[in-house]
Amino acid sequence: MDAALGWIGAIIEWLGKFIPRQVIVDSTRGALKWVNPLRFPWRDAEQTQQRIVVLSSGRHWYWPWTTKFEDWPVARTTRPLPTQDITTTDDRVVTVTGMLTFEVADLELLLAHTEDPNDAIRDIAGMAVHEVLAEASYEHVMRGNLGRRLKGAAERALRPYGVRVLELTFHSRTPATVVRVVNSTPTDGL
Repeated sequence: MDAALGWIGAIIEWLGKFIPRQVIVDSTRGALKWVNPLRFPWRDAEQTQQRIVVLSSGRHWYWPWTTKFEDWPVARTTRPLPTQDITTTDDRVVTVTGMLTFEVADLELLLAHTEDPNDAIRDIAGMAVHEVLAEASYEHVMRGNLGRRLKGAAERALRPYGVRVLELTFHSRTPATVVRVVNSTPTDGL
């Protein structure tokens, strides 16, 4: 029965695109709307280009037929960084996990020009951690006095994406154990 009447829902959904929608953007969030103007023969090319509009907190309206709406947290946010095994300058391996605290300074740079912002932030901050720790000695990493260098590297790496780094800390730093497997099969006279 549902399949037989599914076309009614599709028609109602299509008609709903012609009704303007109201959204309320919370104070901890920002939003973007991508506006695709209607194309008419009397409009020149500039009037038919897609526009990106940054919305702050408050009440906003959009028309679903020509607009895509997306909201995103801009307030202070934390994200765990992936666990990494890093070789220090004195050839010792350390396993580190960390936490990134950040806020979004430019929502358009992050959402409109990055396909997956969560993955981009996590991966770029992880690369910054790797860059700093790979240039440090084992003692410096284990003592944990690299906070300013880590934050600075992450800030430089994430600034082009509109992200302001507030803090970058470690959950844990542990020496990694490297196990070497030796082939014990005979080599047939080699």
